[in-house]
Amino acid sequence: MNESTDRDEVIASLEALAVERLTPCLLLILEETADYLFTLSTSSRLDQKNQDQCYSAFVTLQGSIKPVVHQITRSVSAAFGSCGVSQNSVATATESDEPVGLALVPLEEFEDTLAIEKIVRAGTERYWLELESMIFRLAARLECDPKGLELPVSPRTLCSAYRQSLKDIDFPRTFLVDADSAFVRKLLPELAGIYLDLNAHLASHELLPEIEGELKKTGSQILVQLHSRRDAESAEREQAASRQMSGLTAVPQNPSAPQHEAKDLIHSGAWINAHALDALSGRIPASAFNRTSVSLQTATEEQLKAAGGRPRFVPARLAVPLRDEAARNRLLSTSQEMLNPNRVNSLELASESLRISQALAKVRRENTVERHSVTSIIEAVGFIPKAAIYDRLVEAHKISSALFDYVLERVMPPEQMLPPLVRLELCFLELALSDEDFLIQGDHPGRVLVDRIADLVTLLPRGKARHLEGFIAAVEAVNARFDGSPMALSTAANTLGDLSTLLISQQRQNRDRLIARENAKDRIDSARVSVVTALNDVVGDTDQSEHLIAMITNGMIDHWVVQLLKGQSLVKMKSDLETLIAFAGNEEKPPAASVSPDDIFNIIGEKPQQRPAVTAAYEALLIDREKGSVSVASAPTQWRVEVDLTPLELDAILSSRPRLARAARAVQQLAVDTWFLQKGGHSHVYLQVVWVNRHATRFVLSDERGVKQRDMSLIELARKFGRSLKTLSTIEQLSLVEQTLFLKLSDAKDDISQQFQARESDALGALTHETERALRRARRTGTKDSLVAFEVSGDWTDDALTDALNAQNLSVDIVKKLRTHIACALVREATPETITHGVLEAFSEETASNLSIKLVDHQTHSDARTLIDGLLDNTSSETLGTTPTTDATAPTPKTLDDAVAEAFARLEPTTHAIRLSPVIRVSVRHESPLESAYVIRRYDDDQNNLGSASQFRHRDLEIAINYFELREACRLLQALEVLGETTRHVLLRLSAETCLHPSALDRILTQISEHTVGTSQLSFLIPDSIQVRESVICHRLTHALRSIGCHIVIENYNPARGSSESIQRLNPSDVTLDTSFWELAAQNEPWATVLPQIIADVHHILGHTVTVRDPDTTAQIEATGIDFIERESDVSLSISEFLASIDH
Repeated sequence: MNESTDRDEVIASLEALAVERLTPCLLLILEETADYLFTLSTSSRLDQKNQDQCYSAFVTLQGSIKPVVHQITRSVSAAFGSCGVSQNSVATATESDEPVGLALVPLEEFEDTLAIEKIVRAGTERYWLELESMIFRLAARLECDPKGLELPVSPRTLCSAYRQSLKDIDFPRTFLVDADSAFVRKLLPELAGIYLDLNAHLASHELLPEIEGELKKTGSQILVQLHSRRDAESAEREQAASRQMSGLTAVPQNPSAPQHEAKDLIHSGAWINAHALDALSGRIPASAFNRTSVSLQTATEEQLKAAGGRPRFVPARLAVPLRDEAARNRLLSTSQEMLNPNRVNSLELASESLRISQALAKVRRENTVERHSVTSIIEAVGFIPKAAIYDRLVEAHKISSALFDYVLERVMPPEQMLPPLVRLELCFLELALSDEDFLIQGDHPGRVLVDRIADLVTLLPRGKARHLEGFIAAVEAVNARFDGSPMALSTAANTLGDLSTLLISQQRQNRDRLIARENAKDRIDSARVSVVTALNDVVGDTDQSEHLIAMITNGMIDHWVVQLLKGQSLVKMKSDLETLIAFAGNEEKPPAASVSPDDIFNIIGEKPQQRPAVTAAYEALLIDREKGSVSVASAPTQWRVEVDLTPLELDAILSSRPRLARAARAVQQLAVDTWFLQKGGHSHVYLQVVWVNRHATRFVLSDERGVKQRDMSLIELARKFGRSLKTLSTIEQLSLVEQTLFLKLSDAKDDISQQFQARESDALGALTHETERALRRARRTGTKDSLVAFEVSGDWTDDALTDALNAQNLSVDIVKKLRTHIACALVREATPETITHGVLEAFSEETASNLSIKLVDHQTHSDARTLIDGLLDNTSSETLGTTPTTDATAPTPKTLDDAVAEAFARLEPTTHAIRLSPVIRVSVRHESPLESAYVIRRYDDDQNNLGSASQFRHRDLEIAINYFELREACRLLQALEVLGETTRHVLLRLSAETCLHPSALDRILTQISEHTVGTSQLSFLIPDSIQVRESVICHRLTHALRSIGCHIVIENYNPARGSSESIQRLNPSDVTLDTSFWELAAQNEPWATVLPQIIADVHHILGHTVTVRDPDTTAQIEATGIDFIERESDVSLSISEFLASIDH
């Protein structure tokens, strides 16, 4: 057989293998793409016309899957047949930069969508080693120039063939972008195994069997350079377009800016640096980040009238977020239904839901007395619903039962009063099944009814039958008239509203009486202070008659207080006191004969017998006068008068207690009507600040009915503030329905994110789990384990890696390949030298250039994922032999606080290293101007020269740098205020070490208070980690910063790190998704359309915004619920340069 024939056989066998591997893969991908189009056709983001067109696109593709696959594989076969082109043809194609043989369609059609082009380019770069290995092997077989050879199975070629096949079936062009994106996202992960098999086939024919190893050493020789040229041309086109549109989009005065410009800003990042420079130079206006506070529900006119105009007669509720039909469907879907939506006939679903509702109404009218489970409901209605309707029933039951768990916990009714409430629960189950708008419309009559119930159970006393009789009677009336109609719901709401209005009026009366009493006490306290001050002014340090002192302390002080309250002046009181002193005598003067008993009776009153102690003291004075002697004594402290703390006394107490002083200041800033939640056991009570004295040193708290429960000094309240007495969290400010929906969505989000994490990263999850265990061991017994990453060839399995390391006497807990050629191992109790020697012996010297070791140290790393990411992404700074530079001549600090203080002092000369980088925010869901902020950070390429205390492993330096950045941020905000720029927004990124440092709260609050800056202009970026979420120290830090007006943004948010409740303990105002998490989720279905959306649903309930920073993948982002894309500019200015640009 001649060489040519042999070559044809190799190419033919490769073609057959490619077609064999591609065919089932393409069938599956196209089915999933069709499913995606069907889901999209039901999306509320499309109007009716586009929904119909999208459904038509689904039908077209669904009916043509096999022909499309056949055409793509036939095109691939044709491309293999053209691999034998002459070298002249190859040269011509190379010179023109056009692909050979496989240009099945003009690529302009495929490149008109930036998202598709980016994904194709990403696929080529992702598999460059496999693709170039195949190119060199084919070129060797064909004896042609590899740079001119286009592979028949490259991502670009397959997508081009796919686009041509869609054109041939008349696929609607309107949804080509969506189809392209879905197809390519699903195709790329499948290519790894196909390319591996094709290369193995060529290598088995002795075609460059070592080419992968050579390419690893040299890097890409073809594909990356080719894409670099294309990227440069594309970037130039993008920048030209962005310069033209950035001025239009950023200017608020131009509301007519076309929609496609905003989309270009969302889906491209090339404009960011040019826009940042234009904003800094003043050529375009720059709106500051708009971090608005959440809006609250408003009370009815009747309620406000009953409350005397006070809107906070019950704890405030957050406003209901806007929801569409898709959001409603998610609320009534399980996590599995969200991931795998069933194509249920909506008419059939509504019909059977209504049938169940009617059966429930019959059960309710039979005067049921026990709460129902889903199983008992199905038994009661008498039929088993279909699967989809059963799932809807389960979700509706969760909502209705959660609502009434709250009602029963709050009211604690006697057993005989339970049946009406049980029947009311069935009313709401009927409503959730029959009227889906109940869940999405904040002003739905059913929602209003639930809010009235919430008001009532908040205002009613617990467990007292006589107080609950009116409520139960109203509930019975609701049950009797309930039929689910808006009229019946409104009537029921009015019935309960009348009762709640009555209770609000009673609360107001109780509160007004309480305030009147406390105001009277405060006036008495003020008069007492005046009397004591006058006594001290007149008496001074002179010892007085002990009988006179008894007369004053046992009755005269009260007498003078009453006289002052009646309008008598202090001058008269002082004159009377001087007469009494003259009558009694003191250590300096004997009793004055000129003062008669009648003068004394004029002072103490005509009926001294009403004050026996005063009479007794007066009679003792008469005896002393007769004897001519005076028994003297010093005046008691404050004349034994108890008064509220004065500001001077408070300052004296707090002067040496800075932490308590800050808590006291925070309490003094609380508004009257602030609600606290006091939890105990399984119950809780609301307490409200209803009155504060004139000095803000005494606070009175009432319960929900306006009855006094606490009378606390400022010091007492400051000690309990944030501990046993907490202001309401964001979740606790949700309405009853929204709290229930939040819990339901949170559970679904947690479930979906766990499935995503397990599916996308089994290896990483296992390694993270073992590393978390090692971190826990380190906390108990000290640091003994190490995490090591090293390069290995692609054919090593995890088990083989473990055996190889164990053979070197290394105790290995786990080894996982996390990337194609990178393995990561957790090694027990071995030195870095021992680990290095063992790895090199096991896997060759070539590994040394890519060997990285990190100690599993709980003090250095906040959680396992952070440790692993740092090991993989920043190996150059953590490779063997690099250790922190320490100052050998400096004394070793005794504590971390001492080390931080010393590090801060070393930073003082480096203010020039503080830089500002613009961050531009683009709204994804709304047309609005671009917003800008400035992240402040210290840049220093040689940070090790600053030194660090060795025992703290750079923690001291990281914390000190944060304090240093904060001080410079405060100074910047002060300077901006002088320039009249009070809307600029500054971002400060806190390290995990700072967030976990016990002294950080005091230091940060001190710096902010010393500079008296506008706290609303300052956002603290908090890193998301398991340790940060669980840290009580960090909880207190974020709550304190929010309480003074700062914003808290959770950065690198990943739902896999814990539940929604755990992130809420940090009291955030916004969350920014972890970029790696976003890229994984955004490129893979069904996660791309489900996981970001469910995250957004959860945080929108709480009034948070959800942001992605610097994403590469933005296809379909408008359908994910994400609020903003943030892009950080490479431009950076010193503070002086920035202020000069502002001044200019």
